[in-house]
Amino acid sequence: MDALSHDDLVSEIYATGSEHHDWHALLGQLAGFVGARSGMMGISDVSTGSGSPQVHSFGLDNSLLFERWQDEFNFEDCWASQGYVPQEGEVLSGTQFLDPDKLRQLPIYKAVLNPIQIDDCLMTSLLTTGTRVMYLSLYQNRAAGYFENEHRARLQALAPHLVRAARLEQQLRQSRVQERIQRAALDEIDLAIFLVRDLQAKPLNSLADELLLGDTGILHQGGALRASHPASNAQLQEAIEAAGGGRTRLARQSATCATPFAIRRPDSNTPRTGWVVPVSEPSSASPNGLAAIADPDQRPEFASETISRLFGLTASEARLAAAIASGETPKEYAKRVGISDHTARWTLKQVQSKLGTHRQLDIASLLIRAVPRVRS
Repeated sequence: MDALSHDDLVSEIYATGSEHHDWHALLGQLAGFVGARSGMMGISDVSTGSGSPQVHSFGLDNSLLFERWQDEFNFEDCWASQGYVPQEGEVLSGTQFLDPDKLRQLPIYKAVLNPIQIDDCLMTSLLTTGTRVMYLSLYQNRAAGYFENEHRARLQALAPHLVRAARLEQQLRQSRVQERIQRAALDEIDLAIFLVRDLQAKPLNSLADELLLGDTGILHQGGALRASHPASNAQLQEAIEAAGGGRTRLARQSATCATPFAIRRPDSNTPRTGWVVPVSEPSSASPNGLAAIADPDQRPEFASETISRLFGLTASEARLAAAIASGETPKEYAKRVGISDHTARWTLKQVQSKLGTHRQLDIASLLIRAVPRVRS
């Protein structure tokens, strides 16, 4: 493999951390640049020196290395187990702190390193999190001798870039995990949620994705959120502009509270209702808005177990209260579950007594305000 120049290799290092994450391929380029014959990258436990099987290697007999190393030594790092792990970006060779004669006395040398002719390595830590460290080791074939100062200098010149690339990759992974967590949480809300910034709208949950499909009255044109009806679109764009989610044409400050709008639907006389909420300061360089759009025909669903726990209702009382909050009358509920009207009315009185309400509308109002609605 032809060795890359220093500048080309630095570019490849950052591409690995931010784009393709192929550390295995990068190892060969690093070894060629430094003058090593093989290499390994993985995770070690700082306190024990034990490594993780989640490693990448280049130029090594993997069947021999991994089977013996894992089965007999649990990926023990023979140099790190001597009590020292390099700091992030610090480059050391094994012979700097472990005499070759002492190395040859270690059981791991006889079982793992000697058969693949390894007597020395260059090592550095790339990322330390708690007691775990992401490490890089480059190995020299015995016939080529030990690593010299020039080899360490080559890896040392690359080490800061490797550290930054490893941190960048971790940040990107954490960001993607956080985004998945946030989306899962927003999927539990009975609203279609969009992030609106500089005229562009990004769906944040599954209901928002679904709203953009079919003839719903909502459009996603050129990345912008629009309504198919002209009057509705004018309301929507005014709300987005007021909340700071668009390029304002008027010299006015963004709204400090939610701006409502209504969107006509092709298949119903009842419009969709929504709000755009500012989520950054009006003076921010990139103001944002959150657009939340509701479907008025979708009945809210309440978990009776939650209602029972919050208000001290029995299971039957909680089920009736949930039905009333979802729009059913006691008579409709009785018919659906197969109980008598008398039983439903008696249960309703118990619910009203415990909730301190006198009207069915008050039960619905109380639950809607107090109980989070979760999608089934």
